Amino acid sequence: MCSSDLIGRALGDASAGDTVRVCPGTYHELPVVRTPGLTLEAARTGSAVIEPPTVGAAGAGAVLTVEDANGARIIGLTIRVPSGPGGPACASEHDGIVVFDSAGVEIRGTTVRGVQGPRSGMCGLRHGILTLDSPGILVAWNTIRDWQLIGIAVTGITLGQDVPSSRIIRNSLHWSHRGPLCDGLPPCTMPGPTGFAGTPPSGEVFMMAEGIVADTVPAIVRGNAVIATSTTAVLDSAYSLYTSRAKVRDNLARGAANGIYLAGSGGWVTGNDLADGDGTGILVRSWGDSCGAVAARMGKAAVCAARTGMGRLAISPCPGAVAGTVTSPCPWSLFRVRRNVATGYASYGISTDQAGDRFWHNDLRRNPGIACADASGDPVLNRWVGNRGARSLPAGLCGPR
Repeated sequence: MCSSDLIGRALGDASAGDTVRVCPGTYHELPVVRTPGLTLEAARTGSAVIEPPTVGAAGAGAVLTVEDANGARIIGLTIRVPSGPGGPACASEHDGIVVFDSAGVEIRGTTVRGVQGPRSGMCGLRHGILTLDSPGILVAWNTIRDWQLIGIAVTGITLGQDVPSSRIIRNSLHWSHRGPLCDGLPPCTMPGPTGFAGTPPSGEVFMMAEGIVADTVPAIVRGNAVIATSTTAVLDSAYSLYTSRAKVRDNLARGAANGIYLAGSGGWVTGNDLADGDGTGILVRSWGDSCGAVAARMGKAAVCAARTGMGRLAISPCPGAVAGTVTSPCPWSLFRVRRNVATGYASYGISTDQAGDRFWHNDLRRNPGIACADASGDPVLNRWVGNRGARSLPAGLCGPR
């Protein structure tokens, strides 16, 4: 296609399996891919720029949408979302790329960035890449900058043994948010991820700004980098896994309050390099799931722990551990956390309030806070082996060597 053509027009003329190559230039439109197997790619990586058509007037939605297009591919494009000149209403508020109901989509080598102006709180780029009800996604070798809510999020498909994993591989995310969140948008007293409420001296309050998120999808998260350098806001977590069957390996995090947040069951966390946050390096917390749901995801009988009158945990078979059974929340998360490095975290190196976790040979020595913390109620429910750190709660979980 020629650079003067509209991308949307070319997409409308394409058939399944076609390739639409976008010539260098800036395109002010909101194209939608609805053709299975179609490839939309820049003629030269990074040379084709798509922006919302109305900067300076109110706008919302996704800049690029993939809908009902199994196997579509997005390659080498640049998506830019300016925050606009400010004023009482958002001048531009968009997601970068959104994928709906499309299995096996690939997004590779693409840049999605917010262009920050004097007002950037909830305006500008909301999510960099967001997928909904789209299993088996590949998001790889992309660059995401200056988003407001989540950089990359894969979410929304029911878990099951036959659902293919989404892959989030070797993406680079840089979060340098600035500007007030409220700025005339009530309410201005929303609690932030680190617990403060109201408007701090910087004028910045944030709710759950995150780097990479997998929510209710099996996911492989490998070789990514999430760097937070904002001096006026807090990125809550570099990596958040609200799911089971997650494999989180060889990722890097710098500057987020929490390095990796785990709220699911049955995953591996290995070889990650995490540093410099006000919270915790690796944080394992309750998903509030039922025993039956855990059993359905794990494909085997689950066990649950019930607190006794003596304040300890008694282990018993989970009643009705079959799919569809609703019982009390099950505190067994069954994560395997091995050979990670977490340094410079003010609260904890690793912290869990769950049971059934295994923590092996993690390096937690250079944390001003507590290196190893187990709030499950009885540390024997988890296994701590060969972890290095100066302080433990309770004592003995970590050692100096």
